[in-house]
Amino acid sequence: MTADMRWKLYVLSFVVGFVFLLLITVLRRKAYNVNLIRAVIYSFITFLSGFCGALLIAVIYNLLASLKGVTAALLVDVLGAVVFTSLFLLAAVSCEKAVLKRRFLKAQAENRPEPELWPVSFRDTMDLLIPGAFVVFAFIKIGCAFRGCCFGFECGWGLETPFYYHKTMFPVQLFESASLFIIAAAGHFVQKASFYRRGMSGPFAAFLYGMARFFWEFFRWNPPEMKRFFIGLTIWQLFCLLIFAVAGAWIYILFKTQPPEPVKYKVSGGDKNNRSSGKANKIKKKEKRK
Repeated sequence: MTADMRWKLYVLSFVVGFVFLLLITVLRRKAYNVNLIRAVIYSFITFLSGFCGALLIAVIYNLLASLKGVTAALLVDVLGAVVFTSLFLLAAVSCEKAVLKRRFLKAQAENRPEPELWPVSFRDTMDLLIPGAFVVFAFIKIGCAFRGCCFGFECGWGLETPFYYHKTMFPVQLFESASLFIIAAAGHFVQKASFYRRGMSGPFAAFLYGMARFFWEFFRWNPPEMKRFFIGLTIWQLFCLLIFAVAGAWIYILFKTQPPEPVKYKVSGGDKNNRSSGKANKIKKKEKRK
């Protein structure tokens, strides 16, 4: 396979991943009372924030490598997307809530009809987007296999990589991709569980990713100068331990502070969901005015 073809397939994995993110988000949006426009916009935000996070973690890795005297040229890494996507989403939701609140207060001050306050929630937004986001990450790992980067150790079978003397390396990228597809499915189905708390999808998926990535790093090839840090672990495994701890603490806090509130995808009657409804808010406002 030529270098040009490898690069095209790598880019194609991003495009296919985004299409699946958009499709999954649109199909799941009604369970969160999210309109189509907002679902599409937040799909774009999720994709871009994940890409920026993956770039950022690559910059950090290349910097650490240079401090060790190793020339590294990492482009992106899914771990950075997992870490930073939630932070970018929090910023986006906060900005949206601030804009809506400002419009509402301005209408009040000018004695105009008050616009409906859309029930924007960071926790619900995370629950909506996380499964699709991990599907994107899974496709990107397939793209890594096509490109030949992020390869495993040298073995008698596997994938040829142009980045290490065209040798056959263990296809750890494909195993990581399978793990990410499983995590995406788990992030969706756990929301139906009776013990589920709002906003738990993000830390739950990150918790599983931390365990999976920590395990697969034992099969990854690393430059001899960069192979081990601290207690014999790679830099990525140290990141995974941090993700594991933070996500575990996040889940613990949710269990202590939030009541169980599973998502209902199939409902009867006029109620579309168990989450807060924009129409319900509108009815309450009308009742208050009366």
